[in-house]
Amino acid sequence: MKVLGSFVLLAVFAAAYGQAFFRQKDGSCPPVDPDSFGPCADLCEADRDCPGELLCCPNACGATVCQEPVLHSTEAPPPPPTDPCLEVTCMQQGASCEVMNGQPMCTCPSGCSRFGESPVCDASGNSYNNQCVLDAVACQLGITLETVTCPQPTDPPRPQTTPAPVTEAPATEAPATEAPARPQPGTCTLPPRTGRCRAYVSRYYYHAGTGRCLQFVYGGCGTNGNNFHSLAECQQQCGAPPQSTPGQQDPDVCSLPLDAGPKCEQYQVRYYYRSEDGECHLYLHGGCQGNGNSFVSKSACEARCKPATCAPCPLRWSGSLSKHYCHSGFVITGKVINIRRVSPLDDRSIVQVRVTQMHRGGGLVLDGRTRTAMIITEDQFAECACPKLTEGKNFILMGSVNGGYGMVNRWNYIRPLDNAAYRDLMNVHHSGNPCRGYGR
Repeated sequence: MKVLGSFVLLAVFAAAYGQAFFRQKDGSCPPVDPDSFGPCADLCEADRDCPGELLCCPNACGATVCQEPVLHSTEAPPPPPTDPCLEVTCMQQGASCEVMNGQPMCTCPSGCSRFGESPVCDASGNSYNNQCVLDAVACQLGITLETVTCPQPTDPPRPQTTPAPVTEAPATEAPATEAPARPQPGTCTLPPRTGRCRAYVSRYYYHAGTGRCLQFVYGGCGTNGNNFHSLAECQQQCGAPPQSTPGQQDPDVCSLPLDAGPKCEQYQVRYYYRSEDGECHLYLHGGCQGNGNSFVSKSACEARCKPATCAPCPLRWSGSLSKHYCHSGFVITGKVINIRRVSPLDDRSIVQVRVTQMHRGGGLVLDGRTRTAMIITEDQFAECACPKLTEGKNFILMGSVNGGYGMVNRWNYIRPLDNAAYRDLMNVHHSGNPCRGYGR
């Protein structure tokens, strides 16, 4: 009897000793999936019954079985991403910061509401429907316009000085019939998007550069607002001129009179071609209808209605390569992988270049993963017979640096990269002191 009692005490002591010195396993049991299958008999009573790091956990049947634990990280979550625009101050009146390809850019507004604000005037006596319109015009023209109180009708008129008055054509009254819902601001300037699905649906979109509604194939889902069921709907919403029927001559949009369209919900800064003086002029479009003599930028207007000239083309490598090399903030060679407009109202372009060699940085910022640089060029979208920067081609680029961006204009050095160009660049780069006599 004493032997039996001693054995029981020893077993209790061993269990208590084992429980006291059992190592707590990491993690916790996974959540129970009510639709899962598993044994309905207990295979363990506690975590110590499970081998290795497995835990004794309940299953959908109500039994306890050994399962892989869910481990909880002790690392602090990464800080939330910051808005790059928080550190950017746009100096141009009317400009606001917008993140493009992860980089902050100051852009001009593409449209202004017609409602909810009072008319304002600038110091030259020009009237604008609200402050947003005045700021948009100032931003587009790259000037500063002071806002003043508009004169009362009894006040004598002020003399008209520069800048030239912004034209707003007399609004035409819309028909009394119920019109379809207006597109959202900027819809008609969006690029056509087929979408991610694989249907084959014929739709129409508005091409802002030509002022026409064109047909495209829609995949059935995942598109944007520049997507219309019919040609007539596209023309009514975006102001494209009626298409000519077969056998008729296509009307010349450049000879059409200025038509700002009816008073819709959005003002848009546009350009029209005035045949009297052969120039493209800024005006305020009502946001819908109008005619085809309406362009989102001055360069688009000139490309359609003015003879193309080679003067504004950005490619230039006349003169001494060594002089450009020494007077430039950055000198790189690389492949152009993407070209896009800064904004619908800006003639400049953002050129994404995958850099192969950087001979001079000057503060030019490269993406650490892709070694791409962002270069801003002038007049890239102007129609011209000269060679221009082309996606997929390699170039030598030299220019200045502003805020990490490369800045290139028509006076800088941009040259297609071929054997002769690369040889010339290497001769300068390895000449010992190529900038002797150039102040460097």
